[in-house]
Amino acid sequence: MSLLPIDPRFPRHSRLWERVEAAMPAGEVAHDQQHVRRVYGWCIRLSPEAGADADLAGAAGLVHDLVRVPKHLAARPLGGELSAHAARGLLPDAGYSTSEVATIVDAVATHSWSRGLSPRSPEGMVLQDADRLDAIGVIGVLRNAAVACAMAAAEPIVDGRPRAFFHPTDPLGESGRSLEDRTWALDHWPQKLLKLRDGMHCPSARKEATRRHDWMLRTLEELALELPMRDPTPDSVDRFG
Repeated sequence: MSLLPIDPRFPRHSRLWERVEAAMPAGEVAHDQQHVRRVYGWCIRLSPEAGADADLAGAAGLVHDLVRVPKHLAARPLGGELSAHAARGLLPDAGYSTSEVATIVDAVATHSWSRGLSPRSPEGMVLQDADRLDAIGVIGVLRNAAVACAMAAAEPIVDGRPRAFFHPTDPLGESGRSLEDRTWALDHWPQKLLKLRDGMHCPSARKEATRRHDWMLRTLEELALELPMRDPTPDSVDRFG
């Protein structure tokens, strides 16, 4: 498997990755080793803009998804905290001091969208941006679909309705219905994914998020053309911004 490389400037990252790789559970492609290494790469890239320590930010990227709580479970918002707790056991063995571990763990504990917490350090800002970039654009759409499939396999029926990629009669949510991304995967776009651009901290993250966001809007326009049950109009996706 080809992964983005570990930055040779930070030898502790290689030692840490050996421990992360051994600890990560298998079987969920949306939060796999490739996702972790993409987030890691963005952490390194964004660190200078945020005034973050690239060594610590990169380490946070490597350990940010150590514990995965399936999306359909009520405990999902605790994933960041659980990963932070698990990281405490790996970081010292890779050579990180007590104060460095505290910085890395805090960044991981506050990065999750579902917890709604603000980062408390430059390293936290970098990790939050990096993880959220991987949730949008082409990669984000693939990951959204993968999560939807995993949720459907684990729990096919929600509130008496089968999970699906989108609502059967109102896929774009034009009726004003309540959005339910636990049931309809496409509802996750306006509920979360199309909000991520506006919360980016670093200039490069904002620029990249804007490019990915705009592609997603064009994708919604294409989807509107493909759906047989409606007559698409430009206004149908304008509200997503």
